Formats: sequence, structure tokens, C-alpha cells
Amino acid sequence: MKKGYMLFFLMSVCLLTLAACGNQTNTNGRTEDTEILETEDNTENSSDTDSVESTEDTENMETNMEKGDNIMVIEAGGQQFRAVLYDNDTAAALAEMLPMTLNMEEMNGNEKYYFMDESLPTESEIIGTIQNGDIMLYGSDCLVLFFKTFDTSYTYTRIGYVEEPEAFAAALARGTVEISFYME
Repeated sequence: MKKGYMLFFLMSVCLLTLAACGNQTNTNGRTEDTEILETEDNTENSSDTDSVESTEDTENMETNMEKGDNIMVIEAGGQQFRAVLYDNDTAAALAEMLPMTLNMEEMNGNEKYYFMDESLPTESEIIGTIQNGDIMLYGSDCLVLFFKTFDTSYTYTRIGYVEEPEAFAAALARGTVEISFYME
């Protein structure tokens, strides 16, 4: 009888161990292999890990911003805005296409978009939170200017950001807008 309880106990431990390992989806929508470690306060340990990952992501993005020494000018609503381009192939390919003027349509009250005739190189990633003033590429040919901050699970390629996002948002806030782009 004791062997039966011992066998039941071992099988239960094995099932719990298997249930604790596996694929889980994090808040960015990415699937990662995770393993739950038995500690006194597992929540505290996981938030420490999340803050380390968040800090690393922020540092990487700040490094890319520092590298982005190319300045693009965006004219919209009778105003000019300086935009910093990231140091990547997508931003470089866009800069080569300038100057250009586009009639950009509004979508969802938070972005202006335009499907270009040519595809650009991509480095798509799940962004998580899009910031007011972000300039991104959706797919390989859709240029997007964001004028509101919001969370998303879509993938984009980062191109750059506008230095004065509040004024930029005011200039883009209504319908289809003619927008000109050129390098400073």
C-alpha cells in the first residue's frame, strides 16, 4: 500500500514539474521558454528580472538614438519638424528616397500611413508601446508616422522619431495630410 502512495506522489511531482516548464507568453506577446523556480517569493524575483530586461531594452534603444545622427525634416500642417533617423538600413534607404511629398491617410486616430512603391529593408520587431512621434515601417513598404502613444502587439521596423512630438501630433491630428520629407 505504501508503494502505491509513493508511486502516486512521484507521479504528482513529475506532473507538477512538467506543468511548471513550457511555453508562456509575456506581456509583449512574445513566446518564450520559461521555467518557474521554487522560491519564497517568486513574484518579487520575476519583477526584478523584468526590470533588468526593461532596462536593457531602454539602454539599447538609447544607444540607437545616439547613433542616429541623420536629421530628416518633416513638413506638415504648415510647420517643420526635425526627426532623428536611427542608424539602420531602413532609415538609410528612406533617406536615399528623399526629398518626397506624400498624401498620408489617417488610421485609428493615432497614425498617418502611406504605402510606398518600393520596399525597404526590414528589421521588424514587436514594439510593445508606440510613442507619439515615432516613425516606423509596417511590413516592407508602409511608412507610418505616429501621433499618439499606445500599446500594440504588431511588428514594425524602427526608422526614427520626431523631436517635438506634441506639436507634431497637433499638425497631424485631422484626416489625410500632405507631408513633405527631406534631409537637413
